[in-house]
Amino acid sequence: MMFSFISGSSMLFMDVLGVSAATYGYLFAIPVLGMMAGTMANSRLVGRGVSDGRTMAAGFAIMLAAVALLLVVSLTGMLSVWLVVALLIASNFGTGLILPNSSHRALQPMPHLAGFASAVLNSAQMAVGAISSAIVAALVPVLGGSAMAISMAGFAVAACGLFVVLSRIEPEPARAAG
Repeated sequence: MMFSFISGSSMLFMDVLGVSAATYGYLFAIPVLGMMAGTMANSRLVGRGVSDGRTMAAGFAIMLAAVALLLVVSLTGMLSVWLVVALLIASNFGTGLILPNSSHRALQPMPHLAGFASAVLNSAQMAVGAISSAIVAALVPVLGGSAMAISMAGFAVAACGLFVVLSRIEPEPARAAG
């Protein structure tokens, strides 16, 4: 989803919304604040004993809501610079609640292979990122300013669906005796 934003945001902000290249540079950086806030909130929630599953579920709910709204305003032509930025901040906040926990869950079963598992995880993320960039590039000529939002929505729904499926097949955590 992040690579959909990276590959499609310049066209959306500069070509569709008419911002200058200099302004785009600043607007591109602002949504990162959402990711930072999400990861900091995640740290506090984990520190307070909130399960990673609940935190990830909240992150997916926030991310899906923000991306769905972005898709609606994109398809209806109700886009504005600050609305797009606000929705991207919200989406990235949700992502910040998801990513640390998903990485932890992916690596946890294999502590003896943590380096290898981390490399595989990062390679998979880059491969999916490349695919999402290609999808945005293919959609831009047909869908214009909506290409980024459509790609983001597709990957958000796919990630959420994968989370739901994997959560159902994941074994119960070991319970303390007593």
